Amino acid sequence: MRITIVLGFTALATLAQTARAQGAAAKTSPGCVERAAEAMSNPRTTPIESVKLPPGNPMPQLAAGEPAKFQVSVLVDTTGRADSTTIQLPAGLDDYSASSIRKVLPAWRFIPATVGVCPVRQVLKLTFSRK
Repeated sequence: MRITIVLGFTALATLAQTARAQGAAAKTSPGCVERAAEAMSNPRTTPIESVKLPPGNPMPQLAAGEPAKFQVSVLVDTTGRADSTTIQLPAGLDDYSASSIRKVLPAWRFIPATVGVCPVRQVLKLTFSRK
């Protein structure tokens, strides 16, 4: 069984809100994210890059009876790691597949989203499909 993963991303407005929220938390010292959030007022000058999934991450083992296509969402932090507390699985997924995905996703490494040169958190939607 071969599994194909398609990446989906939250809207850029959500990414900008995340950057502003992270920048607001750092009011005492102007940091990278705060400066990037301020620059969002002119999006033509601030490049936004979404999370990227490099090759080589281990694939989860899925039960044979799983749907041919389903989505999983997870928050990827500024270091490129999946936050295991934010994994959202479809309701109909069996326990074996759900456990396998919950075990494997935190081990995956991503290239984090960026606003300018600042890494930011972003919700990532992964579409698993069987071929």
